[in-house]
Formats: sequence, structure tokens, C-alpha cells
Amino acid sequence: MSAKQYFKSVGLAIIEPAYKALVKSYPNYAPGVPMSLGKTFRWSLNGNTAYNNKIFYAAQNILVRKLTEAPITFSQKKTGSKVKFDRYYSKAITNEKRSALKALALTELEEHDLNRLFDNPNGYQSGIELMEDFWHWYGFGNGYLWFETLGEGTRNKSVVHIHCLPSCSVEVVESNNYETPVKEYVYTTRIGLQLRIPPEQILHLKHWNNTPGSLEGLGVDTVAAMDISLNNSNNVAQGAVFINGGRGTLFSSDIGVDKDGEVVEKMTAEQMEALRETMQRELVGAHNNRKMYYTNGFISAQNFGDSMAEMELISAETNNWKSIFAICGIPVALAPITEASTENNVKAGYKALVTNLIVSELRKFDQKLTQKAAIFYPNDKIIAAHDLTEYTELAPDLEIMKNVYGMPSLMEDERRAIFGYDELPDGLGQVVLVATGLMKLEDIVNDEFAGAGNPNDNLEEL
Repeated sequence: MSAKQYFKSVGLAIIEPAYKALVKSYPNYAPGVPMSLGKTFRWSLNGNTAYNNKIFYAAQNILVRKLTEAPITFSQKKTGSKVKFDRYYSKAITNEKRSALKALALTELEEHDLNRLFDNPNGYQSGIELMEDFWHWYGFGNGYLWFETLGEGTRNKSVVHIHCLPSCSVEVVESNNYETPVKEYVYTTRIGLQLRIPPEQILHLKHWNNTPGSLEGLGVDTVAAMDISLNNSNNVAQGAVFINGGRGTLFSSDIGVDKDGEVVEKMTAEQMEALRETMQRELVGAHNNRKMYYTNGFISAQNFGDSMAEMELISAETNNWKSIFAICGIPVALAPITEASTENNVKAGYKALVTNLIVSELRKFDQKLTQKAAIFYPNDKIIAAHDLTEYTELAPDLEIMKNVYGMPSLMEDERRAIFGYDELPDGLGQVVLVATGLMKLEDIVNDEFAGAGNPNDNLEEL
């Protein structure tokens, strides 16, 4: 058993139950000790090391930067709107069509109180810092936002602050009720003080967990733990190879003949020692990363012992980058390994990351936030959504569009097909709209969406 496993077993088997008994005897003296020495202790052993690993840290930073890139907006659904706003998240449409769908279905609430709260959530963070904390903790399986309200109770109460709670300090208390499984959330500070928060005040976003009935998410760090451990061991081995390995050199001295044919006797031990000291001082320096051996004969040098160990370790390092990035859902092209990091691959990698992972995570968060908004602002009929048009990866390639649709002419139905619209009835869509040299495709795009244009407009209204 390793030292880590031993101390872990001691902590879980002895320390935690002992402190639970202490708290049971003195409930007012140390209310938060079971939490601080229980769940936090486990997290310290299992999860805290994940961000100390350079690969996991780099992967999570890529995810968090993309997740916080798009701002959160709050809107109301227009009366009588027949547009299903969920199509806003579709992977098959461009940002131009997203703008049009949003304008048709929603009225943005630019002055709503939630805008202020997510720009200035509390006295110590900006809105971006709040969400940066949230998404980093989410990498460990659970993200918690606390909507702090005035007074007792939560429903219809005003939200005064929003805080991100560290997932290692939050305990989900079960209610034994299938319909409402969460009784409350218990947040424990570092000094053991506890705050019991009703579930209405907590936005809890969690990763899927394969444990039946679990109310907490399974962190990516847990899944990547084996790869992280292998990578850390690889780093230790690679450092040892660099310090102690490499090519060795054998120095020897024997009776020989000089350039004039005269016999030269071998060096004495004192002369060889003086030579060794001179070479170490002038050639090796403070860090001797080469092996040198000496004897007391006529001086000659012979290299030996080339090893492939270091190259094999470097290859293992590359595989660890690929493995951990894949576990985190990040295309390998975005990992700093030279064979994959061409310009085209990086562009394609970011687009795949946004469409396959980022948009899905933001949609899940937006639905949760819409539910919370309905609790605190029941009369506003709020729909929360990240502004996905911030992602340049989702914009159309105008150069390709010009090559495909701009020569020699463009009809109205062809223009509508670019943005995913249906064909116009009664042959209206067959009218030539762009003739060669008479109008640029960029102008059509700008005109179409200058005021979040309506895709149902006919030709006369254009």
C-alpha cells in the first residue's frame, strides 16, 4: 500500500467518524467539522491534484475560456410567436440565422435586474470572474451558483447577490422524496461554519453520473485520474533520464607514442585527477548531466551507451496529452503537440469544440438558469440564453459562399438556402437577385440582417 492510500484509508476510516462523534456530542461547538474533514478530505486526496497537472490545467483553461466567451442575455418570448427558440442552439445554422430566429421569437430585456446581477454579482467579483469560477469547479463534477435573497424564504424574493460555491465545500442533502430529491444544500466554510441553503436558491449544474440515484456529478478529473497519475510518473522518469542519463564517456591513459615517435609514459594518478577537475570545472559546469569515468592511462576518449529511454518518455507524454484532451472532450488538434497543430486543424478543432461541446453545455446551463429566473421573477416569463453569435467559429465563410453562390448569378431561393430558409412559393424564389458584378454577396448578408431581418419577407419587402 502506498503512503497516499494508507493516509486516505486512515482519514476515511478513523478521522472522519471520530469527528462526527465529536460533533454529535458538541453540535454547537463544531457544526462544520464532518464536512470539512469528510468530503473536503476526500477531494483533497482525489481531485485537488488534477489542476496541478499541466495537461488537465491546460485542457480546463481551453474549456473555461470558450464557455465564458459568450455573454448571458435575458429575453421574453413574443406573444403569438410560432418559432421554436430551441432551434437557436442547432449546429446546422449560422450565426446570421440565429440572430434572425432570436429577433422573431424573443424581445431582449436589456434593463432587467438579472443583467445587473450577472455583470456585478457580488462585492468581490465581476460577472466573468463569477462564471470563470463556476465553470472551473464544474470540471470537478458540480457547479453551484447561490442566489442570495433578502429575508427568510426564497420564492418571489429579490436576489441581492450571486455567489459561486466551491464544489468541495457543498453537501447535497437528500429528502427521501423522489419528486423533490434535494432537501437542502449545506455550504461549509474553511473554518467549519455551515450555511444551510434551500434548493430554490441554488443553481446546480452537474456532469452525468453512472451511480444510480446520485445527486452529484462525476468529475472529469476522476475519469482522467489514471492518465494524470501516469503522466506525473512519466515526468519524474523523464527528469531522472535528463539528469543521470544520456551518453557516457570513458577517459583512459596508457603508454603510447607521440607525433614524433617518442614513447610517452602513462599519466600518474595525480595528473589524471587534475585533468578530471579541470574538465568538470570548465566543461561540465554546475549540473553534470553526463557520465564520465577516468583511469590512469594514456589519454583517449570513447563514447558509449546511447539510450532511447528519453525518446520513449517523450512519446508517452504525447499520448497523455491526447488521452486527457479526449477525456475532456477537446479535439486533439488543440493540444500543443506539433504534428496536429496546423492552422487548418486548429480552426477545425475550435469549431468542433464549440459545436460538439460548448454549445451543449451552455444550453444545459441556460435551461437551468431559465428555471431559476421563473422562481424569482415569475411574472417576467424570462428565457435565459448565451449569445452564441459571439463565436466566430459559427459564422459563415463568405469567401466560400461567394465561390459557390456568387457566380455567375444568384437567385432568391439560392440566397435563402444559404441561411437554411424554405423556398418561396409561386416561383418568387426563382427571380435572379445577384448578377455577376452588379451586387456583392456581403451586401446581401448585411441587408438581410441589418435589423435582424425577417426570413418570411417576400421579394417586394426586400
